[in-house]
Amino acid sequence: MDLITRRIIAEREGKMDVDLEEYIDPESAKYNDMVEQIRKKLNFTSLRFHRLDDMIESVGIDPSKLCTYCWSGRE
Repeated sequence: MDLITRRIIAEREGKMDVDLEEYIDPESAKYNDMVEQIRKKLNFTSLRFHRLDDMIESVGIDPSKLCTYCWSGRE
């Protein structure tokens, strides 16, 4: 629970073991609400995360050769 994203999701869902699919989709309402809650909790004026697909593209490595478990929760 060191990651603020996990803490916020647990607060929103009332439990820790949840499907993260909507929380990792930057187009979903759950993702946007999570980011807004993090922004407020940290007292930031704005907050934005890099998109996983943009990060993968920027490193120029085949996605099958990258470990993205920390972002997607998928092995």
